[in-house]
Amino acid sequence: MKVIVLSDGSIGAAVCIALAIHKYGKDNVSLITLSCDAKTHIKYRRSENLAKSYEIEYYIIEDTPYSKSLLLSSVANYIKLLREGKYIIYYGGTDSGDFIYNMNIALNIEYKGQIKVLAPLTGSSLEEIIELGNMFKIPFELTWSCKRSDVKPCGQCIDCKEREKAFKRNGLIDPIK
Repeated sequence: MKVIVLSDGSIGAAVCIALAIHKYGKDNVSLITLSCDAKTHIKYRRSENLAKSYEIEYYIIEDTPYSKSLLLSSVANYIKLLREGKYIIYYGGTDSGDFIYNMNIALNIEYKGQIKVLAPLTGSSLEEIIELGNMFKIPFELTWSCKRSDVKPCGQCIDCKEREKAFKRNGLIDPIK
């Protein structure tokens, strides 16, 4: 079984990489990041750095429309173009289980059971994700959350504020601050 982790360079993606490697072994895990627009450049760099840190294969899919179902469909299509066999896509989103369930129904019809999506962080708070990441010694300094800047976190957007609060609640200092 091969695992592809869908990465946006976030803490959730980093935790999914660690979970996938823990369960399936480093040689069975690859990372894919998607290009949606010009603002995703920081995500490439962060995702690439995560892949290098874990010493796993890394792919970029260019010009992908941004909606969760289209992203997952693009990844599934890319996998089937590259390789044969069964695959699991690890998705770091915290969406409801209904989205993942319905996505798996569609993928099962299209790919005849060869590709499945798992979302191990569904229902988890950022605080819980950071706690899990800390247990796995995630390189948090390689992750990114800010929606306003790709140079230095703004500290003002909702994602920066949630990240800061979640680190504090875990008794940790955010290494990119």
